[in-house]
Amino acid sequence: MCINPVAVLRFFRAVLIVGASGAGKTTLAKELADCVAPNAPFVEVDCAALEGDTLRAELFGYVRGAFTGANADGRTGLLEQANGGVLFLDEVGNLDMRGQRLILKAIEGVFTPVGASSPRLSRFIVIAATNEDLAARVEAGTFREDLYFRIARETVEVKSLSTRPEDVARIAQERCAELVDLGAAPEGSRFSAGALAALCRRDFTRGEARAVQNAVSRALLLCYDERDADDFGPLVVAERHVSAPARASRSKADIVLATLADVEGGLTRAELVDLSGLGDREAGHALQDLRRRGLVTIGQGKRWQVCAR
Repeated sequence: MCINPVAVLRFFRAVLIVGASGAGKTTLAKELADCVAPNAPFVEVDCAALEGDTLRAELFGYVRGAFTGANADGRTGLLEQANGGVLFLDEVGNLDMRGQRLILKAIEGVFTPVGASSPRLSRFIVIAATNEDLAARVEAGTFREDLYFRIARETVEVKSLSTRPEDVARIAQERCAELVDLGAAPEGSRFSAGALAALCRRDFTRGEARAVQNAVSRALLLCYDERDADDFGPLVVAERHVSAPARASRSKADIVLATLADVEGGLTRAELVDLSGLGDREAGHALQDLRRRGLVTIGQGKRWQVCAR
């Protein structure tokens, strides 16, 4: 029997998405969210990056003066931000036992911000994602059974791209349009039928959808208006640096923007230099130029990221 995950979300308000890293779990989560809560908040919790008190403060928020170093005006937590929309628990399997307890408490929708004296209410749909076998983790005693059954009202598997080659072309074209919109690829960039056919023949078992996006970004740095099949030779397989002739045909700012758009979570300046092949001063000048234009920002850990549009 085939169960419609959208119907499950509307009734039980929770679904678990399972798939390899980079397979497109976040994309599916957003598509499901658009079906059940269009134009509503979609709030992502990076379970792999948060733990302990940091997770608590991010989820529940805090009031003014809650602790040393707290924002003077307090902070609205992710639970409150998700009210009326979707709370997306990305890589929920990475939580330790304390984090699992906090998440279990959080998804009940009643919470008390750090430093506050009264509870608040937030109503949202929960979509969780993992690349692990959580049922096996429950059996092993490393994942809470009550949390598992709370988030896994229905499990949706994102299959490997090797079983759905038609999606490779779609992902490539979407990535191309994204980079054109950012100004990191020439206006009118597109892929020839030969290029898409070559791309679809590649093995993206390692990296999945993210690997396709990386390959497309590297190919677009060649700065032609149309990509032919030769663009997907060594670029798709392993190269991380753009060749010197290719770099010369693009502005330094374009190369920096494309490199940052290619990586989730941003890059430090040193990492950007390593990946882009630019010199430190070249990268620094390009970053400042892009920052003045409102295209990039620097965040926690001095990591540079493309500004959301």
